[in-house]
Amino acid sequence: MCKKLWVAALAVGVGLLIVGTPVLGYLTVAWEKARCGLEQSVPPEVELQRLQSEHKKLGPEIKNYKRAIIEEQVALERMQKDVRDQEARMDKQKADILTLKHDLENNSTFVYVDANTGASRSYTKAQVEADLQRKFDGYKIAERALESKKATLAAKEKSLEAAQAQLGAMQAEEERLGLQIQELDAKIKELNAAKAASDMAIDNSRSSKIKADLDKLNQRLDVEKRVLQEEAKDKPSGSIDPSKKGNPDLLKSIDDHFSNGKDSVKKESGNVKE
Repeated sequence: MCKKLWVAALAVGVGLLIVGTPVLGYLTVAWEKARCGLEQSVPPEVELQRLQSEHKKLGPEIKNYKRAIIEEQVALERMQKDVRDQEARMDKQKADILTLKHDLENNSTFVYVDANTGASRSYTKAQVEADLQRKFDGYKIAERALESKKATLAAKEKSLEAAQAQLGAMQAEEERLGLQIQELDAKIKELNAAKAASDMAIDNSRSSKIKADLDKLNQRLDVEKRVLQEEAKDKPSGSIDPSKKGNPDLLKSIDDHFSNGKDSVKKESGNVKE
């Protein structure tokens, strides 16, 4: 089964190659569109958190780079000391060579201190010439080695200067990116505040519309009520129907009430005259 899948995959790959560049170009364009769409769908806050996380990683990287520079500085200082020490040794070797040369040119006897025993002893001219040749050959070898060390030292010094400049640029870039991230954070917060204010404005506009509609409805009801009242006033009052008698006890009740009242009214009026 796996072999069949590999064969199928290989066939597809060969087919794509046969079709040629246009298909690959279409696939590339489609991939770029999908990637851009995915980036646009990421909320700004999430993208900001990713950038902050990436920015924090720069600190340890700069620290490690700085340590590497310090290690290079220490190695360079040791190499500089080695060069100075070798130069001092070669100065002594040069002095010894010139002394032996002078002795060979001007002396016939040669008495020197033995470096091994510390005692004085005589040497033949041939021995002195052989020693001078050995010293001179060693000096020339040391001289070439010193030139090589100086060249290496100069290259390392130049490399260290470039690394220090790079470190300064990295630190400046890290600081600049930090400021940009802070500005972006402030911009996102400002945008969120503006969105919140816009949402409040939308809610207020909805409330205002509801209030206006309520006022319109109340006004409409007031108008309907006023119209009904005016229509009631315009209707004619009902006429009296003689065939229909009212309450028969009403008149008797009135007579009974005022008949007693007349006597009392007369008595009161008589008292007033007297």
